Amino acid sequence: MTKDAEILRLNERIFKLEKENEALKKRRDSARGVPAEDFIAELTHGRRSRYKDGHDITTESGHRLEVKSSNLHTPSSSKTLRWTWDNLLGLHETKQYDFLVLLGEKDQQYEEQYPELPYVCFLVPRRDVDTINSAGDCVALSTNLAGIRAPKSKILRRYLVHSREHFLELIAGAPVS
Repeated sequence: MTKDAEILRLNERIFKLEKENEALKKRRDSARGVPAEDFIAELTHGRRSRYKDGHDITTESGHRLEVKSSNLHTPSSSKTLRWTWDNLLGLHETKQYDFLVLLGEKDQQYEEQYPELPYVCFLVPRRDVDTINSAGDCVALSTNLAGIRAPKSKILRRYLVHSREHFLELIAGAPVS
């Protein structure tokens, strides 16, 4: 192989690795919930908390929000995708918040069922988290909201946020703890 061919091959490899590195950084940030937290902070004019705090966002009105995001997952026994959110209460149930915000990536198959927001969003008052929480401190929900049959899923569906204004109205009507 000539030197020029070797340089060309190495440049192509560098380009490919840089693209892969960029994609991995995006996945890492998404896994941490960073884009979801940024969206909610902007929506509420709130500020993000520190890493180990008992909640993720403090709104302009003082409400504490815990934000969880989920990508689309394929359960082994179903053709329908689902969202899963873990650690709703935190390690040793140490999370302290007024609302749990569950954000799900949109499933294009059911796009018409979702409000005009960047995510499918559920806003659950802390007092009601136990009604949706499953063993293992998690919740799973089908992306086909019209086909939901499980009791806990039906309860969660009631907390679907329909717009930015709806989100803010729900928070505004709640006392700050």
